[in-house]
Amino acid sequence: MSDSLSDATRASTISLHIGDPSVKKLSTSLSAIEKIDDSIWLAGDESRSLVRVTRRSDADFGDQKDFELSEQFPALQRKIKQELDLEALSWDVEKHRLWFVGSHSLRRKDWDEMDHAPADAALRALGRLDRQENRYVLGSVELGPGPAGPHSEPVADSWSVVKFDQDSSSLFTLLKRNPVLDPFMKIPSKENGFDIEGLAVAKDRLFLGLRGPVIRGLASVLQFDVREAKHVVLESADGSQPYRHFLLDLAGLGIRDLCAHGDDLFVLAGPTMKLDGPIRVYRWTGALKSNASGLVDTASIKFLFGIGTQEGHDHAEGIALFKQAGPTQMIVVFDSPSAERLNGGTHYTADIFDLP
Repeated sequence: MSDSLSDATRASTISLHIGDPSVKKLSTSLSAIEKIDDSIWLAGDESRSLVRVTRRSDADFGDQKDFELSEQFPALQRKIKQELDLEALSWDVEKHRLWFVGSHSLRRKDWDEMDHAPADAALRALGRLDRQENRYVLGSVELGPGPAGPHSEPVADSWSVVKFDQDSSSLFTLLKRNPVLDPFMKIPSKENGFDIEGLAVAKDRLFLGLRGPVIRGLASVLQFDVREAKHVVLESADGSQPYRHFLLDLAGLGIRDLCAHGDDLFVLAGPTMKLDGPIRVYRWTGALKSNASGLVDTASIKFLFGIGTQEGHDHAEGIALFKQAGPTQMIVVFDSPSAERLNGGTHYTADIFDLP
């Protein structure tokens, strides 16, 4: 890798105490993070809850509380044992709403999930695709005052979600009419199939970043309008396409997360396939003022820094802004964490990076 695309050295770390056994595998499957006041909110692709930890000191967050989404959305009760494959969180600071999204992707079992199966049975299982209904979540909740801060407790009756059922969702149905995306909606995630992993909400705009497909080396960001603080506009009154489809040249990488900052978006980019890297952070300047679908001018996409990985471990999956005293920094959480990051089960270490 050239010096111009070099990996950054983390500036510091924070400790996340997320050992509550009620949140299955959260510490080993973190995919989403957002900082709101003195709390950090988390979600994992193998859990079914939103999780809040609260600052106990400058770099230490604990006193975990989890919010089971199936308690808010009856449709999730039917498949209570299914993971939600939650992939991203975003805080709309103007509307005081926390947004969350599932991958909306097809699933194929990993070969290592079939360790003890005969080879012929494992091959048959590998040929079966699973469309899990719980992955179709896209919604938000208003956060109001509570013991953990001014925006720390979900407000009763403020939960909202895009309509979904066991076969599809209104978002998925809409996107199937997109001739660029439709062929990839029949392909599983991590195989360049359709897979939502990034989310950013600000100034009445909602952005979805796709890990896949990467098409002719270009990554996709879909931008929707938000109405009345909590409803995504999925259908236009005149029947025209109600969203914008942006294509970003990220050197062949897909999108792992998004984060709004002023009129810009930070973009966490990584491989579509199941690979260790590279992982890079870009700044898309003026993203929240972009109005025309199509290829984004490469002059507005700036590489900031790379994030190192270990072989089979520490794959950056979620980003959020982090501000204490001094300039704004970026928190990064990792899927498939290394043993060093898990600290013997006492806490999870998230990394802090300076923003150029």
